[in-house]
Amino acid sequence: IPASSKTDNYKVRVKGKPFVTPLITVRKFEDVNGNGIWDTSEPQIGVDKLINGGGWPFSVLDPLSVLNNYFTPQTVTAPTSGVYNVTEEILAGWNQTAARLDNVYLSVKPSVLVNVIGTSAETHEVVFGNFNCFNITGEKINDLDGDGSNDAEPGIAGWNITLLRNGLPYTSTLTDSNGSYGFNVCAGGNYTVREEDRINWNHTSQQQFSFIAQSGVNQQFDFLNFQCLIVSGHKFEDIIGNGNFDVGDTGISNWTIFLQRNSQNLSNTQTDNSGFYSFLICQGGNYTVSEEDKNDWIHTSQTSFNFTAISGNNQTFDFFNFGCFDLEVRKNYDADKDGNFGEINECRIEGWNFTVFRDSTEVANLITNTSGVATLHLCVPGNYTVVDNGRAGWQHTSPADGILQFQALSRTSQPLNFGNVQ
Repeated sequence: IPASSKTDNYKVRVKGKPFVTPLITVRKFEDVNGNGIWDTSEPQIGVDKLINGGGWPFSVLDPLSVLNNYFTPQTVTAPTSGVYNVTEEILAGWNQTAARLDNVYLSVKPSVLVNVIGTSAETHEVVFGNFNCFNITGEKINDLDGDGSNDAEPGIAGWNITLLRNGLPYTSTLTDSNGSYGFNVCAGGNYTVREEDRINWNHTSQQQFSFIAQSGVNQQFDFLNFQCLIVSGHKFEDIIGNGNFDVGDTGISNWTIFLQRNSQNLSNTQTDNSGFYSFLICQGGNYTVSEEDKNDWIHTSQTSFNFTAISGNNQTFDFFNFGCFDLEVRKNYDADKDGNFGEINECRIEGWNFTVFRDSTEVANLITNTSGVATLHLCVPGNYTVVDNGRAGWQHTSPADGILQFQALSRTSQPLNFGNVQ
């Protein structure tokens, strides 16, 4: 309604240079090394590097309480004098490391207050720096063959993994049921990932790994360990020489047992008073356990055993030996035919012939000496038969058939008496 309206027109003439509106420029950089300083090699987000296809989101709250949203890098006009609140958005997986206003680094905070005086051509710059969190992951592996490589081998649960930052403990964790572990790290620095030591476990990979953190660069380190194993057994005197443990078999002390690894001599030990021996093995490889040879002893079991070491898989190997013995055959003149020898008018007979069999196989032929005795040193277990070959005109008195049998016993001499009368 014209009668209720009023229109005023103004013209402003500026003397000298025209007024230039103040500006606030907001930038964002990726703090690759996490040191809180924009180093020359570090990328500007929205220029050198994009986040979600563009720059980093931020907002500006002006002195009139008007809020506007932008993406870095962005220059915002500040026509009204007063305090402008520049706030960066917090993105998941990123940690703020720097806030700078007009080339002065401030304490780290997501909001920077910019005081605009309102002079012509006034400029300000706000810079935020952020570090992209990264993951440190890996597995704790039971290195079954001890070769230092992960050959689809099982993980070890409950193993402590420690993370150090700049030489100081930072955090730690335990491996899960699959042997896996992980850390999420949101700060730069010099890091070391270290596994615990355990008794009777040997490291087959590095015990620790060190690296310099870089924004968004994940790290993976696997730890491999070989569990020591015990190789043990007994050295037995095999009384009947059958190669098996029987009641009456006893351990032999001070017998040397040798251990080789990959055909190279590694160690040796002596059996104790019970014949027991043992070796602790903490490396993978192909092993041989063997026993020494001794005079007048024969092996009734294997003289060596070969095996490939498997982490934590103990081995038991027993050695059996049979001791040689002496057979002594005596030929007696049994004048009274009573089976007792050495009585009056009784003596030993020289030149008498005997045949010795082992398990039905002839092993020797003996002839008594001037003392009427024939001896034979034997080292083979078994069932023996000694046959008196007799003479024409002579009669067996003891035994009546002229045959004696016995089972060989380790290191047990066998005296046999035969009686004859003419």
